[in-house]
Parts: sequence; structure tokens; C-alpha cells
Amino acid sequence: MRSRCSTFALLLALAGTGLLWGEVRSWTILPSGKSVEGEYVDVEEDRVTLLINGRERSIPLRRLSEEDRAYVQALAEKVEEYQENKNFSDRWPSSTIMEDKLRAKAVVEDEPTGTFIYETSHFRFVSPARLNLATVSEMGRVFEGTYTACRAIPLNFPCRRFESNTDLEAEEGQGQEKLVARLFLTRQAYAQEVGSHFGRSAGVFREPEILVPFESLGIRKKGRSYAVESGNQLDTGTLIHELTHQMTLLGATYDVPIWFAEGMAEYVRLADYKRGRFNFKGVHQNIVPYFVGGPGTTGRQLGRHVGSPPLEQMLNLSVRDFQAAHGDKAQFYYGFSALLAYYFIHLDGKGDAANLKRWMRHLQGTERATSKLSIKIPADATPAEIEAAQNYLQHQALRIREEYYYDALLNGRSWQELEEEFCRKVKKELGILITFADSPHEP
Repeated sequence: MRSRCSTFALLLALAGTGLLWGEVRSWTILPSGKSVEGEYVDVEEDRVTLLINGRERSIPLRRLSEEDRAYVQALAEKVEEYQENKNFSDRWPSSTIMEDKLRAKAVVEDEPTGTFIYETSHFRFVSPARLNLATVSEMGRVFEGTYTACRAIPLNFPCRRFESNTDLEAEEGQGQEKLVARLFLTRQAYAQEVGSHFGRSAGVFREPEILVPFESLGIRKKGRSYAVESGNQLDTGTLIHELTHQMTLLGATYDVPIWFAEGMAEYVRLADYKRGRFNFKGVHQNIVPYFVGGPGTTGRQLGRHVGSPPLEQMLNLSVRDFQAAHGDKAQFYYGFSALLAYYFIHLDGKGDAANLKRWMRHLQGTERATSKLSIKIPADATPAEIEAAQNYLQHQALRIREEYYYDALLNGRSWQELEEEFCRKVKKELGILITFADSPHEP
């Protein structure tokens, strides 16, 4: 009996995996009509850059077939549309404050159905109970403040594509959708939704929503509605972390590695925050106690002399390994990710985040992240055969990534040279000694 075959698209992308590649297609080179296999990288004026056999080649557009030129134009227009509001040339912000006044309003308050929906300028809060508008404004301040802060970071994050609707646009059904926050009355209801692993957290980003329990917002029953109880404080730390995930990952057409996703979320969390205002100068004072820890602190407790796997291994850490970590290893992964983000923002090169900007511009300037690796396997394949296929695809994706993924961030340096620079500057500026395993040098 002949075995039927199916194509399993085994997605290895999703934000945080760090896998980025393009559609390999056949290109016709004129006037010979020769076909070459390659992928689109970029177009500038009258030349297109293709990745062919692992090397980038610049080819005049006039030497491509009409079909190929149309393909290039379509990709270029998509990239231009995505980067319409790019802010890579901006300086790193020293502080930010909400762009808009808080305009909290009740959209739906239906007691019989238990439907309660409230909105601020950019967020929609789906609540299990009635809230007074003062409470919506109070919690909305941290949401809107984080939105403004992430828009100001000069890495062209997806939140720059979310604009505020005017009342007229809302009535006519025009404009962008709101960012959604789903609230939970009890910690138990929240834990049932997000799972035991995140049940004690202050909030969690699960695309496209952020999920938050009332407890984390300091909300308690007050009369016929719920409100922020006097003396209660919003649990802003984890909330800002998860909101940063929503601002930096939701709607992204490119992929980023897990260290960057978590490192940036921790970085924004480490800024001094007060009533919608973020002071990023505070990160410099907060990064050392956060990383080192010590008696009476709530830091990652990693100390001032830390051993680490090789830097290349850390930057290629998989989502699976990161999320499976517990205890001291989890503390190390989060703490080191934050240290990496801080380094590439404030210490690398001239301290102007130029290499980080160049890397992010490269990731966002291609359509490679929209592709999928797939492989044909028998429909009656055993679990072992399916696992083998998955391992093969992961190996292929890692091989592709290693060829060019971090080139812009390395900026001509070898991994050893980057390790040496990282160790030297982190020790000089922060007093933290890092020793990378299997490295021939000491910090």
C-alpha cells in the first residue's frame, strides 16, 4: 500500500526564537536568461541585493525579468510601509511622559451579562466587574505611559504602528484597533487562564492580549463597583515588563531572539517610573543592584563575579531552554538578558546604541521572517520520525541563522572580540566581572 504524504509546516518562528530567513526563489538574469536560486535582501535605487549561495550579490534591476522586478517592488513597498514611522535616527530618550491626557471612558457596562469594557486612548480593558472611571484612569496611566516609552525607544517597535483613534473615527469604524487588556476578578480565575507556571505573576502577555488580575492592579470591591483601594499600589514592575512585550512584539513582521525580548522588557522595567513618566537615566543606577542583588534586595542575586556560557551561545539561546529554566538558572537568564540589553544600548561602541539600531534595521528591513521551513513526511509517521523531522528543520534554521543573523550587531568583530569588549566595559562601568566558559581570556 502506498504511503500518503502530507506537508507539515513546522513553525520555528514566533517572537523570541531568533530565526530569520527569506523565501528562496528562482531569479532570471538577463540577457542570458540564466536562472539562479536566491533570496531577496534589499533594494536601493536601481540595484537589488540577493543572497545567493550564502553570499550577498548586488544586481542591476534592469537585469531581472519583469516578473522579478514586480516581486522586488512589492517587497520594497511592504518594507517602506512598515518603516514609515521609523525612528532609528532619534537619540535614546532620557525620559518620557504620556503623549495624551488620560481619557478614560466606559464603553459597555452590562450587569446582566457581566460585560464591562473601558477604554483609554490606546487600550481597551475587558473587565469582569464594574470599575469607576478614576480607577480606569489610575491603571491606564501605567499602560499609556509604557506605550509612550516604548514608542520613544529608537528601535522602531511595532507599537509605533498603533495610533490613537479620534472619536469621529471610532464612530465611523475607522482607525487602528485598541490594544487589549483582559482583567480577572480573582487570582484563581487568572491562574486557571494562564496556567500554574504564571499563576502568581502580576500579568502576562499572551498575544494579542495582556492578562492581569485585579490583585496586581490594587483593585478591591468598593460599594457597587471596584476601585483602587486607598494605600494600595499598582504592582508596576512585572506589569511594565509584560506591557513592553505587547508593545515590542505584537504585530511584528520580523523575529527577535529570546534574550532581546526579555532583556528589553527588563530594561524598560528598570527605568524609574512615576505616574506615567519613565526616567531612563535611572536604569544606570538600578542595573547593578538588580543584577548583583544582596541582603534586603529583590534583585536577581547573581553577585559581582559571574560565570556564563560563551556569548555566542547566550545570544542563540532557544525559547524552549529559556522558558524551561527554573531557580538560579532562570534568574541568570533574565539577569544576563537585561545586562546584554543595557550593554548594547549604553556601553557598546560609542554608547549610542548604533550597532543595536543597525541590527534592528536589518531585521525589520527584510521579509525573511514571514517564511516557513517545511518538510514532507509520511502521514502515518511515528512520533520518532516527526521528532527527527523537527530536529532536522531546527538544525537547518540554526545553520541559516549563523550565516548572517548577527552580522550587523557584531559589526565586523569576532565573537571572541565582542566577548572581550563586553567583559572590559561591564567591569569598568558597572563593576561586574563576567567570565565566559571556553574563552581564552579573563575579564
